[in-house]
Amino acid sequence: MRIIMVSNNYTPYSGGVVSALDALIPALHAAGHEVMLITLSFLQDHSDDPSWVMRVPHIGEWTYKKNHMAIPWGADSFVFDAIKHYAPAIIHAHHPFLLGSSALKAARELGVPLVFTYHTLYEQQAHYIPVPEWIGAPCIQKMVQSYCAQVNGIIAPSSAVRRNIQQFLPSNTSACEVIPSCLLPIFMTQKTFAPKERVAGVPFKLVTVGRFVPEKNMRQLLDLFACLDQKSFRFTLIGYGSEFEEMQCYAYDHLGLSPAAVTFMYKPEKARIAQQYQEADLFLFGSTKDTQGLVLAESMAAGTPVVAFDGPGQRDSVRQGINGFLVNTSEHMREKIIQVAQDSRLHESLQKEAFLAAQEYLPEVIAGKVVDFYQTLL
Repeated sequence: MRIIMVSNNYTPYSGGVVSALDALIPALHAAGHEVMLITLSFLQDHSDDPSWVMRVPHIGEWTYKKNHMAIPWGADSFVFDAIKHYAPAIIHAHHPFLLGSSALKAARELGVPLVFTYHTLYEQQAHYIPVPEWIGAPCIQKMVQSYCAQVNGIIAPSSAVRRNIQQFLPSNTSACEVIPSCLLPIFMTQKTFAPKERVAGVPFKLVTVGRFVPEKNMRQLLDLFACLDQKSFRFTLIGYGSEFEEMQCYAYDHLGLSPAAVTFMYKPEKARIAQQYQEADLFLFGSTKDTQGLVLAESMAAGTPVVAFDGPGQRDSVRQGINGFLVNTSEHMREKIIQVAQDSRLHESLQKEAFLAAQEYLPEVIAGKVVDFYQTLL
């Protein structure tokens, strides 16, 4: 099958959509499908792109909240010409705006089915655009709802997202299937389960991975850690974002935590992140707004169970008391951390179930589900 993917986000961006594309597209190639990605150009030099990437020309470059920005030039005509030339059986858009809009126009004119992955609750991201949120959020919501009503099929990364879609989408307007994003192979190197050996006297290692932005609640996780015995626990925070330096100051200067107990890692290579998952005893997740939380599955693939604040994105992957815990308060999270740290039998059981749950996110498994969904629309 010939497939065109369309996404506003790709390198030099990081994040869930980019990781999803980097995992899914090679898996589709490996299964014998032909796939190209049309994405925005942000830099003058994209020479390190894979051969399956096409960049829309741009004018002007700048950064906003440390993110690369650019104005696409002739996006509609570029996307139309690329799709017409490539003649795909299906078009798969990963955003409803910018290139997603261009893809919709091309799909209509060329008569090609269009699938849309609803990666996030877009109205909750209104603070990332330079307009007042009270104006941006309702406008974004209306635009996304209109887009969903016009596509042929929608992929929701979690059950919570599908329920959100069903609230505004008239029945039978579009097919909607829950298919989570797949994991990058670098996080799936462990082929069989092996429990983590606990050594007496060695601190219990906690880790979190994510963007340092308000909705990820890094501050709350630091407050929680400050209430734990600093001799018995270690905490590593990995990621990037507008609050990265602020959270370092908050941890060391405001809370008085020591660098020996709390470590920050700024945007490390994925191999180092995978290693941190392997070395950790427990993964903490602070966000209550994520639609999927792929880092949960990454952690579980290393046999590292999860304690997460309850939210829509984690309910599909965290099975209460089986591969982790969902909690509603910082005190409840603190209690669960201590419980797992003190009960080696419980910890090993959680590790095994976490590892088994992560196998559902194998690239070849998710790619197969995506292709099956495509087939229902052809």
